[in-house]
Amino acid sequence: MPMKHPPNDHLGNATYTITQSFTFDSSHKLKQEDFSYLSQPFLVDLSKCFYDHGHTYYLEVEWQGFPTEAEPMIWPFGHLKSFTQTLVSACDHSNLNDVFIFPTTLENVANWFFKRLLHFNCDKLKLKSVLLREGRDNRVKVEAL
Repeated sequence: MPMKHPPNDHLGNATYTITQSFTFDSSHKLKQEDFSYLSQPFLVDLSKCFYDHGHTYYLEVEWQGFPTEAEPMIWPFGHLKSFTQTLVSACDHSNLNDVFIFPTTLENVANWFFKRLLHFNCDKLKLKSVLLREGRDNRVKVEAL
């Protein structure tokens, strides 16, 4: 039995996600006054973060789009990489407290990447998520609604 030809608008009935990974090393420290809303047991656990220290960060960016018969590539991977690499370069081998005016929590830094990458959304390509890991064990994922 011959295969049905996919519709002209999308190649198949599927969602396509492009994922790209980046790594950077940065230092930072949290300020105790930014966490006054936490009770004492939590502050004690967090106290090691109130001193200068560093992390290796792992960033994953997911883009969503649909290839078509007329345009079978969602977006050139190298171009997508350049969007994110510019932002990564601002953080790599830097003290994040010198880069950002906000508390340098994993949540805030992930949100910074997400907000800036949203500017590259267009009809053919949408930012799906940003996953930022601090070391191997702690991660925050920011997802488009």
